[in-house]
Amino acid sequence: LLRFALIGLGAMAVLSSVVNIMAAVQLLEPADEQSIGLSRNFVVAEYSVQLLLGAGMLFFGFRRRK
Repeated sequence: LLRFALIGLGAMAVLSSVVNIMAAVQLLEPADEQSIGLSRNFVVAEYSVQLLLGAGMLFFGFRRRK
């Protein structure tokens, strides 16, 4: 059960972070960056960390043996 949870949550984290990175790159403009107080690079870096954590969950989910 833990294996399937790791794989499912990891896949959702990876997919979510990829979509959010693409949205941040395409939709964040300089005026938006000033209004929220975060740069585009910072937002992409946050989602990159989420991407790495999701990939790690997938790795350990597929690697775990009974």
